[in-house]
Amino acid sequence: MGMDQRTAESMFHGAPGAALRPAQGNLMIVSLHSPATATIRQGVDGRQHFVLQGSLRDSGGADIGWFQAVYQTKVFSKSDLLSYPEPPPEPFDRPYAFSEPEWTPPLNPVKSKWIFEQVGHVVTGAGLGLSRIRVEAGGNTTFWYSTSSFLFRRIGGAEIPVGEGTSLATATFASMPSLRDGMSFPVEVRHWLSMEAVG
Repeated sequence: MGMDQRTAESMFHGAPGAALRPAQGNLMIVSLHSPATATIRQGVDGRQHFVLQGSLRDSGGADIGWFQAVYQTKVFSKSDLLSYPEPPPEPFDRPYAFSEPEWTPPLNPVKSKWIFEQVGHVVTGAGLGLSRIRVEAGGNTTFWYSTSSFLFRRIGGAEIPVGEGTSLATATFASMPSLRDGMSFPVEVRHWLSMEAVG
């Protein structure tokens, strides 16, 4: 039996709003965004990490909690950031052809936390990230960091997998930035979480 709209919203929002909608069965889809700050920190292995901190807002703009994440940069050379796949060829109604190229880029480990403050729920995510940049003719640079994670909640004293989530962090710069330890910059993060309504 599926959930009604109010039940789904109360799980993570606490009041009716635009952030959640029930899907099939006990599955609900959560659409959120976070105005955040990314700070570059050097890890114990010497690699740089993006440490993100920001508010968590529903699609109507209401603050409902906090977002935190750590995005690694194991795969982060300039050649990596500018490496894009070729546009996919036809057809799209059958398996890949024997000689058709596949794009299998190396990925970065990521971890995230979504804190739904009004109702006291915390969702964590562990997964992988893909980062790319786009440099325009005038030098303006757009930075993307896309993540895909398995989601967990603590239920009955144990961390239980409850779904999957995707986040897309975007930042813009007037020119290609030179990343250095301690550097901070604003980033907009969009989240789409698909979760079971448990607990």
